[in-house]
Amino acid sequence: MKAYLLSAGGVTNTALAGGITGDKLTSYKVQRQNDTTNTTLTGARIETGWGWILGTGGVSYAGENISFSTPFTVAPIVICSNVGSRLTTNPTLISDLTSPADMIIETSAVATGGFRLDMETRAANNTDVNKRYGYSWIAIGA
Repeated sequence: MKAYLLSAGGVTNTALAGGITGDKLTSYKVQRQNDTTNTTLTGARIETGWGWILGTGGVSYAGENISFSTPFTVAPIVICSNVGSRLTTNPTLISDLTSPADMIIETSAVATGGFRLDMETRAANNTDVNKRYGYSWIAIGA
């Protein structure tokens, strides 16, 4: 496995003995800015996920609570994205979400154990009761 290191002198190519596998990528130091205060998180990790929410039909929004597999020690940075939709059947893979989903994604109540994810249609239309609206997320913290 090769790694490319960026330094003031440019990019260098470095071979890593044994490569990087498994949980070796999940615990490291990361620079973080809390509003205007710079800090370094030690033992930082990344957790990712995807899911879907069934449309409710009578309203233009839907949401659910997301729990992390392992709690963070401080509330992480959470980024969410719309990843498409699927009609009539539940997706079992993220790649099953092949149709457009014109939704706005919002997060709230970010805490060490999870967060709230809400989706709302861009045009004031109601969500489709037969549509599964997909999302993905990434959390970075310690």
